[in-house]
Amino acid sequence: MAEISSIFKIKGRIGNTIFCGRNGKYYARAVPASVSNPNTEKQQAVRDRFRVAVRFYQRLKETPLEEVWRRSGKNAKLTGFALFMRENLKMFDHRGKIVDYDGLRLATGNRDGVYDLSASVDDGNRVTLRWAGADDSAYLDQNDRLMVVLLRGDRAFSPEVVEEVQVTRGEGMAVFPLYRVKDVPVHVYCFFVSPSFSAFSNSQHVVV
Repeated sequence: MAEISSIFKIKGRIGNTIFCGRNGKYYARAVPASVSNPNTEKQQAVRDRFRVAVRFYQRLKETPLEEVWRRSGKNAKLTGFALFMRENLKMFDHRGKIVDYDGLRLATGNRDGVYDLSASVDDGNRVTLRWAGADDSAYLDQNDRLMVVLLRGDRAFSPEVVEEVQVTRGEGMAVFPLYRVKDVPVHVYCFFVSPSFSAFSNSQHVVV
């Protein structure tokens, strides 16, 4: 930007030059003759990834997770959508896939998680979840309820809340039936909810 001397107090744009005044001095700066292409391959990939994340969030809203994110967003002074995108946008790619299942959060908050979360499946397709700390006095929230959400490898954009699970943190384990297609992985997300349904832990991820 260049300072100019003139008896005329010019402000605004003339051709490719913008004139402005500040503190009694007047300046001129040139406007670029052309704007770079806003539709480069990289920029298009960013927009596509955003649309993919939005599509997942729309499916999530068809489940009780919508209320989880709404309340978590309120705690963070954000909308549920804004909080979800902040936490999860990088977990998707522009081709419509989840690229980081372990990093994906289906819930977030300040409630404690658990240690040594594990999952096993028996011959009857019953999943057993176990975690450490059931008898540990360090856990002050023993009455927090466990929520379990499934993402199946062949339809990962259809989150399923496992309604059969009705256990608390203090019980240290949960068992539920799993209907699955052979050789298709199922991603299991677990998090804990306060008795008032107002506070949540970050979701934790295992695969069966």
